[in-house]
Amino acid sequence: MSFSITLYSFRKRKNSTLTPTGSGRNYNVVLKAPCTMLSPVFELEMGASNPHTYNYLFCGAFGRYYFIDDWEWDGRLWLAHCTSDPMGSFAQQIKTNGAYILRSAGEFDPAIYDTTYPAKAEMHSQSVYLNTNWSKSLFGGGTFVVGIVGNNGGAVKYYAMSSGTYGNFCNFLYSNFPKVPDGYTTTGNDISWGDMAIVEYRQATISNIINFSTYVTSVMWFPFPLDGSVLGSWETVKVAYWSSGVSAQPLTSSTQHVEYNINIPKHPDRNSRGMWLNATPYSSYTLYTQTFGAIALDPTPMISSPQLHMEVEIDLVSGGAAMRLFARSADNDLTHIGQYSGQVGVSWQMAGTRANRFGGLEGMFDLMGAVGAAKDGNYLSAAEGIHSGIQSFCSQLLPKAKVSGNMGAGPVFSGHIALVHEYYNPVDEDRPRKGRPLCKSKTLNSMHGFVMVADGNILTTATPAEKEQIKRYLEEGAYIE
Repeated sequence: MSFSITLYSFRKRKNSTLTPTGSGRNYNVVLKAPCTMLSPVFELEMGASNPHTYNYLFCGAFGRYYFIDDWEWDGRLWLAHCTSDPMGSFAQQIKTNGAYILRSAGEFDPAIYDTTYPAKAEMHSQSVYLNTNWSKSLFGGGTFVVGIVGNNGGAVKYYAMSSGTYGNFCNFLYSNFPKVPDGYTTTGNDISWGDMAIVEYRQATISNIINFSTYVTSVMWFPFPLDGSVLGSWETVKVAYWSSGVSAQPLTSSTQHVEYNINIPKHPDRNSRGMWLNATPYSSYTLYTQTFGAIALDPTPMISSPQLHMEVEIDLVSGGAAMRLFARSADNDLTHIGQYSGQVGVSWQMAGTRANRFGGLEGMFDLMGAVGAAKDGNYLSAAEGIHSGIQSFCSQLLPKAKVSGNMGAGPVFSGHIALVHEYYNPVDEDRPRKGRPLCKSKTLNSMHGFVMVADGNILTTATPAEKEQIKRYLEEGAYIE
């Protein structure tokens, strides 16, 4: 059986649809028997020519391209031992098929994880800080919220006070002489201890004087000024029926809402390799806050988000707070990440005294003299602050005094929120021969270069053995060229 073939010196991969474009060398050949169409042996006379430069051929009679596996010399003719190249032979049919492309060298989705490349063991870190302008210590500013029973039917009313105002209020609570009760008039503004006989109900008055601090139900310190939307008009603070002479703003709302935005640091290779590097296992994020502690964040919802959005609801009575975290997109869309609870307010200790612990007026004078000494010591600026001033006074005179609150158990404030990004770098990629994730249905003739498909069982006129080869190549990775 005699027919013509075209020999080529041609460089190509077995899993490629590439075929020769130039002119080859035509020869008339005879098919050596026995052989198959998929593995034919062609006999050809080449004279003095050496066939070693030829490694590929096309046989029009069989409609196929072949790889030349070996050349054999039988003493008279050269024998070309060949194997069918189904990727080249059916290239046009392959390209017209649609397939689900898993990986591609040309087109890819940068948001899809690519675990083909392991991470290097060396960890890197970068941080972004947000200054909240919160006070760093109990004496560096902030606001005291004081719950007081006034002359409003026994109900508790809450006032916002600066540290200076709170100091003046404490001076009233532990002063040497009480203010005049509402509705009572004298020749002066205050009742002197020497003139106590003019008070109709002397013992009741003395009892109320000594128990001023028991009308203070709570003292909570916050490391920031309160928003004007939660404050009423300035007024004189009243303790029971006494005017303290101290002006403060009452709370009109028991909660304050604050919001913060902090930029999310990204993996330095995200633009060149893909935003999947912003996710686990290549990236991890930890948010360090003053009151909510260290919060490990799921990187997934933040992969493409430029900012982390924080919304905090603070209870101005209990000091508790709830924080909600969102990933803020470039279009200001919010994706919920989580909700966390914490303690923002620091409970301030306040001591109460009882009148029946002292025998008569003389004992009361001793008590108030000690309070006056504490006042003269200006305890607000002392090293231990208000807590130390009140505590030392109580320990000397009232070792069994009833106390409320738990000052000192509050959080330590840094004034900053930190978002720490720890990341690993992947090993170098081989994009031309491994591609990147795409995960889309595409027609193969719209692709170029390396592709890997989910199901390579496509339609061709190839034999079953050739179809199986095509399927395996496409699923393991092939080249559309």
